[in-house]
Amino acid sequence: MGSSVDEALYDREDDVRNLIDLLLKEGTENHPNVALVPLVGNEGIGKTALAQFIYEDPRICEHFERRGWVYFSEVSDPIMLIRQILESITLSPWSWAEPSSLQRSLEDELKNKRYLIVLDDFCIENSKYLEGVCDSLSLGRSGSKILPIMRETWITNAFQTVQTQRLERLSDESCWQLFQKHAFPFPSHGHAIDPNLMSLGRKISEKCYGILLPIKILGSFLCYETDRVVWETLCESDKWDSSDSQNLVLSALRICYGSLPLELQLCLSYCSLFPKSQLFDKDQLIRLWMAQGYINPVKGKELEQTGCEYFDQLLRKNWFFHSSSDDYNKQGFTMQHQVFNMLTKSLSGNEISKVEDENISYAHERARHLLYGAAKDEAEVQLKCSAESASLHTFLVITKSESSSIGTLINLRFLGANCTKIKTLPQSICNLHNLQTLELNDCSYLVALPVGISFLSNLHHLLISKGYSFARLPRGIGKLTSLVTLSTFYIGSDSSIAELKNLVNLSGELCISGLSNIIGVDDAMEANMKNKEFIGKLILEWNSIDFCSKSYMSVLESLQPHTNIKELVMENYEGRKLSSWMGDSSLSKLVSISLSNCHECEVLPPLGQLPSLKHLMLHGFNKLRHLGAEFYGHGGSDGKPFSSLEKLEFEGMYALEEWGGVDGAFPLLLELCLHYCQKLKSMPQIFSSLKNLKLSHCERLTRLPNAPLMSSFRFISLQQNIVSVLPEQITELGSIKIYCDKFVDFRVVA
Repeated sequence: MGSSVDEALYDREDDVRNLIDLLLKEGTENHPNVALVPLVGNEGIGKTALAQFIYEDPRICEHFERRGWVYFSEVSDPIMLIRQILESITLSPWSWAEPSSLQRSLEDELKNKRYLIVLDDFCIENSKYLEGVCDSLSLGRSGSKILPIMRETWITNAFQTVQTQRLERLSDESCWQLFQKHAFPFPSHGHAIDPNLMSLGRKISEKCYGILLPIKILGSFLCYETDRVVWETLCESDKWDSSDSQNLVLSALRICYGSLPLELQLCLSYCSLFPKSQLFDKDQLIRLWMAQGYINPVKGKELEQTGCEYFDQLLRKNWFFHSSSDDYNKQGFTMQHQVFNMLTKSLSGNEISKVEDENISYAHERARHLLYGAAKDEAEVQLKCSAESASLHTFLVITKSESSSIGTLINLRFLGANCTKIKTLPQSICNLHNLQTLELNDCSYLVALPVGISFLSNLHHLLISKGYSFARLPRGIGKLTSLVTLSTFYIGSDSSIAELKNLVNLSGELCISGLSNIIGVDDAMEANMKNKEFIGKLILEWNSIDFCSKSYMSVLESLQPHTNIKELVMENYEGRKLSSWMGDSSLSKLVSISLSNCHECEVLPPLGQLPSLKHLMLHGFNKLRHLGAEFYGHGGSDGKPFSSLEKLEFEGMYALEEWGGVDGAFPLLLELCLHYCQKLKSMPQIFSSLKNLKLSHCERLTRLPNAPLMSSFRFISLQQNIVSVLPEQITELGSIKIYCDKFVDFRVVA
């Protein structure tokens, strides 16, 4: 969202100030609770980017107790609108909720609270959906606002309109400045810009008639382009159409799209399969492109690597941008604007079909990509696949559905059924020998995969995330030696961890769960985790306390990962000791460790020896009483323990009494969090770089550590602590917030 938001401020200072003032305006006697503040302007002029900037303004965040952002053009009924508002303001999914309970839940969330709801891409023809939830929205506290982003003025009797804020076109000079930012991003690196290109660039910026989006598109397209012929061709193109703003944006898009390499054009046109507000996962999108054969093989490179280069090119050209979505804290990428979606749809023709009927033979016979969604939310559908559908390469399911005839789709390479209510997959799936990707994330009701899944010899990516339970993996999963991604491997009665032995190409994140079900340590050793050099994040999960501590320790010892590991997560480990390899300095790339619910653990390995460790989280160590020299080891290469650590968090360390210090330890520690360490009486006193300190429920800890940089502390949070001794540097703080139920007189010491 970053650069797009910054550019929204070009020549917009007055608009920003006026809109913030309107949003902060209190209610009136006639309509005290909620009011409309429409943001109106031409297509591509920067309305959404401006609204995003204001949405994150500290004054807005502080003023409104609830904030939500809804893509209104995708709303098809009042219930869907309520669900989207709830998901946005709570940052939680509400797809599970019954329609009858949604309205009551929305009223509970908004009642007597001041809120701001942004309705992006507001459609007047669908305004009845907003008016249909007027009663629920009116329960908000006085001063609540609804901000519809729209292309034309709208009048309604359901809500009071405070004032309409209209965005005008940018001035010629602002257009030129913004164009230069994209077309000539590095003017100070000693390379003079060709004056002919500057002259052509100014002419091109003038053709954009003050509309923000085509300026960004064309400037980004011409970035690093030194051939004057390309600039002249674009400037003199007969595809320019300035009859209205939407046509102008489409003209700019067509010019740039037509100049892209064919493989990038294909990748972009595929994106029209998704909704306008789609948050793209980069890795998933690359897998989809692979399924179409859009990624050209390059000698010495995996297809995934080449696909990553394709995506990065499109990102640099401003076809995608980073998004910090409010969608349950997901990170991803979105297409820059809804007009991008319109362009790609017009280019994809009949290759893409969307079907809301159980008979997918209704899809066009040339369709290679199918997005299936049942018209009725609660329908449990048996999909009917016909021979005419055999050309399908990708099949994405967005409802509760099963199909025994899916095995007829012999060219299928990507099958996605994420977030569906399927319980089993049909055995006929095992006939899809061209299948490269099978995605089953968040399928909470899925209990097992088909027995014959090992016959999918071309399967590269198998994604199964945890739900309420784990899907059972059948025997033979180890035969899928082409697997690059296996997100979760659950050890059950039908599967052995030894199946991982030959899966040497696994990369990214791997979660091994059900480790308590390992029958013998030999199985764990046979998995040969040390030879899986491409795994970056390893999650180890035990699920019961059936084994004695000795077995736990032996299993953990045999699961030593490759030295390329970057993140390690462990949960529910019940051994008395952790493995020595966890503190081995050979793990030189390990940057993050999270250990949770290790209730029986009494001693830690020398984690201070890990040279690159930046984040360490220890939660739920019920029997750990002391932290001393064994915790620090002999330090890193410079002899300083925890030489790279930036954040340290202890929580639920109920038995911890003493935490001893070592000279030179924690030289770069910025943030220290101690929660529910009720018996902790002493801790290290010197943290040379500390800036954030959070203590809660550490009743016996009466003295805060010294920190030379305390004068630059961002904050100190003390909660449920008896603090009687504060360091001398605390007098240099401009302000301090202390939340102590048991606050007593304290003294400052040097």
